[in-house]
Amino acid sequence: MALILPAQTESRRTKDAAQFWSEAKNSGEIREYSHWVGEGRFENSDTWASIGETHFQMWKQFTTICGEEQVNKRMIEWGSGGGANAIAFAPAFENFSGVEITEASLNECKKQLETRGIKGFTPMLINTESPEEVLTQIDEPFDFFLAVGVFHHFPSKDYGARVLSVANAILRPGAMALIQIRYDDLRPKYKPKSRDYKTHAIHFTSYKLHEFWNLASDKGFTPRFIELRPSVNFAYFYLTKEKV
Repeated sequence: MALILPAQTESRRTKDAAQFWSEAKNSGEIREYSHWVGEGRFENSDTWASIGETHFQMWKQFTTICGEEQVNKRMIEWGSGGGANAIAFAPAFENFSGVEITEASLNECKKQLETRGIKGFTPMLINTESPEEVLTQIDEPFDFFLAVGVFHHFPSKDYGARVLSVANAILRPGAMALIQIRYDDLRPKYKPKSRDYKTHAIHFTSYKLHEFWNLASDKGFTPRFIELRPSVNFAYFYLTKEKV
């Protein structure tokens, strides 16, 4: 019988996550995980740029369905990484804010935007243990919230719930959110983990589809539809913030 070790504390997992991603400045592997151009599978810049182009088209599809295409003033991305999404989205918004827990990735994102002459970027560096810090760094609500390639790296499902609460708080009523999660299909690889973050960082946190749907609803969002990528257990949730 396999030995089942107890879950580590939320604080321990969060600190391990912070340390893991802080290695972006020293580790090519972490930079690849953080979607930096020129690293690993993103050695080809076109492959790297296609990340943002894909998500940009998903947003355009969403705006058409919701009839909100005219709203494109303020956007925030949670986990801006190396800027692949930023270079695609920022030109369409008056202000693009990027949230990061590592200064190295935030600087890389800023560099990629500046290289292309794209203005209107607001960097937001937060403490990993306090996602709510974002609330102190904004002065007006956003029209769109993007978080892709992020939620499955969180140290717990509860941490994801906290970020959802922050997302709802910083969006205007009726605003849109596109959030990608890893979904739990009961296979060990994709089940949520509770210890040894550095070993399991790439597949650490997952949700059952109905679980995340209900969580988003509880946090004040209206789920519109889900798009699945079964080859990697990705689910994209298209959400709108409930109107008052």
